[in-house]
Formats: sequence, C-alpha cells, structure tokens
Amino acid sequence: MRNVKKIKTNHVKSSSKKSSLPPSCLIDRLPFDILHHIFHLAKDATVKRKPVIMSTAYSHVCKYWRDSILRMPVMWDRIDFTRHGRLDKWAKAKEYLRRSRNSPIDIGIFSGETDDKFLDEIMVSKIFRIVMPHIRRWRSVHAFIDVQGWRVIENRIREASAPALESLSVLVYDTVNRPIVWSCQVFEGGLPKLRCWKLPLIPPSMVIPHLCELRELHIDESAWGITMMESTIQGLILVLGQCKKLEHLTLKIAAPLGYEPSILAEDTRVVFPHLLSLDLGKDQASMWGLSYLRPLFRHIEAPNLRVINTGGFYNSILPIIKSKNPFPALTSLNLRQHLWREQEATLNLYSPTIIEGAFSKLSNLVELTLTHQLVRSNLFDVLKTHCPRLVSLEFNTCGFFCWECVNMVSARKRSKTLSSIKRLIIFGNGPIIVSPQYRHWLQVNVETFAFAV
Repeated sequence: MRNVKKIKTNHVKSSSKKSSLPPSCLIDRLPFDILHHIFHLAKDATVKRKPVIMSTAYSHVCKYWRDSILRMPVMWDRIDFTRHGRLDKWAKAKEYLRRSRNSPIDIGIFSGETDDKFLDEIMVSKIFRIVMPHIRRWRSVHAFIDVQGWRVIENRIREASAPALESLSVLVYDTVNRPIVWSCQVFEGGLPKLRCWKLPLIPPSMVIPHLCELRELHIDESAWGITMMESTIQGLILVLGQCKKLEHLTLKIAAPLGYEPSILAEDTRVVFPHLLSLDLGKDQASMWGLSYLRPLFRHIEAPNLRVINTGGFYNSILPIIKSKNPFPALTSLNLRQHLWREQEATLNLYSPTIIEGAFSKLSNLVELTLTHQLVRSNLFDVLKTHCPRLVSLEFNTCGFFCWECVNMVSARKRSKTLSSIKRLIIFGNGPIIVSPQYRHWLQVNVETFAFAV
C-alpha cells in the first residue's frame, strides 16, 4: 500500500513539473538542415488536381519557419505568370525572383483557352522585362500563349543565350485561325544544357548552337486553332540532323490531307543511335500528315529504337519495316487506325505480303497494340509463326475473329521456339461476340486476360 501511495505522489509531482514548462513544438527545435530537407520534399502540393506552390503558406506558419524558408532560395524558384494575375499582382513574381537569389528558376507563362483570357503582347512584353535580366538562371520555360505573344518572346530571345536552360515548351494558340509564319530563330547564343524542347510547328530552318545535346523533341502541329502549315521535310531533317543524342521523338503533323512535301535525295540518311521511342500522335489532326511523313521514314534509321506509336501512320511504317527495317531493336509497337476511317480499313495492314514481310523482321517484338476497324484472320496467321518474343497483345476494334485468336494462342503455346501469350486485352468498340467457351479457354490459358465492350 505504501508503494502505491509513493507512486501516485511521484506521478503528481512529475505532472505538475511538466505543466510548469514553457510550451514548445518539436519541429521548432529541429536543426535547419533537417527542416530544409522536409520543406524541400513538401515543396509542391496538389489541390483539386492543380499544383500549388507551398512556399508562401509555410512561411506564414510561425517566425521560425519564415526565417528558415527565407534562407532557402530553392523554395522560391518557380515563377508563374497568368492572365488572371494581372499586372498589379506580378509584384509577387518579382519578390520570388529576389528570394531565389542565384538559384536556377522555372518560368511559367499561361493564358486561358478563350479570347478574353489571353495574355496580350503588352503583358507578355512586361513579363519579359521582369525575367530577361535573370536569363542565365532559367532552368525551364513553359509558355501557353497566342501568336502575337510568341512574336514578342521570339524578338526578345532571338540572339540570347540561356546557359542553364534544360526544358523549353511553347504552345501557340491562334485565335483567328490563320496561317502562321514560323521562323523560330531563337537563342542564337546557344543552349548548352537543353534536354527537352516542345515546339508547336516545324520551322523551315533552325540552327541553334549546342542543340546536339537534346534528349527529347516534341513537335505538335495539332495545337488548337493552328491550320494550313507549310512545313517541309527539309526543315524537319535540318532540325533532326542536329539532335544526334535524341532519345524521345514526338511528331504530330497537321499537314493538309494530300499535301506532298518536297522529296529529299535518296541517299539522305539521319541516324539516331540513342533514339528509344517514336510517337506519331493519335488524334485526327495527326492523320492529315500521312502523305507528309511517308517519305520521311525512308531517311530515318534508329538501330536502338524500342517503342513506336504510329498514330494513324501504320500504312507508312509497315512497308518501310518490310523493305529495310530501320528499327531492328523494336520491342513495342502500337498500330493505330482511327475507327472512323472505314475507307482505309482494308489497306496495307491486311495486305498479306506487307503484313508477313513486316512482322517477319520484328524478331524482338514483345508488345503489340492494335486499334483498327476489324482484326482479320491473316494477322493471327502471321503471329503463329513470327515474333518469337511476343507476350502481350491488346486490341481495340469493332470486329474480332475469336476462333483465330484462340488458335494462335494455342499454336504459340505448343511451339518450342515461340513465347506464349501471357497478356491478352480485348476492347470492343461495338457489338463484339466472344462465346463463353472461348472466353473460358482464354482465361485458363492466358495469365492476364480481359474482355470489355
């Protein structure tokens, strides 16, 4: 009993002693280096799927946090300009530039999607008066502007040098739907660290020092409101010829249907030894460039290319693979034909000589995705004997020959030289009928099988 009373007395004394201590928060006693690391990890947040800069919010928590975060230039390196910000609120951007000191900075210039929300040329001009003195610190620039805004930017950076710039993304929107004269004579002083560049058009000529270090190039001519481009194969070859270290290439060409570009000399070759992926888009605008890109494939060689997304251009890809196969290391192929292009549904993809000749050379193919009006039996016949490493198939179609598919999977499973199909996905864009018997067989014999209409 005495021991119990003694324990209670000690507990009361310790409790009163704790209550007499001044209130304190553990994070207030953290060393600056640890707090710096925590802030850096929690620098960016997402609210309702929109990125939010948290630096200002953290600095309003307490004096210790504010003093600490003001000592961290890296927390103030993201500078955004928007139409709704108005000129009187851009003082915040100036303050961020001051607080970032000598750290590399990321600049965003964003307009809305309607005419009344665009940053006009006066606003864009004032923005560049703010950021141009810090051009040596630019790490990335992302701009979504109209044509007149781009004219202002182009004039400002024509002869400039951005030694720290790693990523440049420009999306130009033409609100009056008119032809655009595109020169893109920018950064003539050089971009020694540029790794990623997104352009809205193919410039007719562009020679920029140090472009050979580029790793990603995205050319998207299907941007909203932009029509009637007069791009040339020569211009594209001139750009690509400078990018010897390119790893990822995206081409969404919007040349009008039937537009035939100038043909290059037959011996012209552009070799990309490091190119890993080629994306030709998947929207309606990219379909218009079919005749535009056909001659381009005759001049491109990518011995280490792994992934191709053909958009609507399989009619250009497959004959080239059949004739010389400039992509011997290809492991993933996405053949896409828009389902509404019914007139082309029976073109080259189902020519027996072309399909067999092309797939016979894809010895390293592992994944095949096909979006087409109708998946016919001759494709399954070819897959019974070719593509020894193929393990994944995905179909998005309005018509499907289920028995031929089952027969192909069964034949590959019995083969000693071909790999078995381990993944089979079928998306029906219409009334596709797969009998319960065949569906059960596929579920049993394929590791991952899915069927959805």
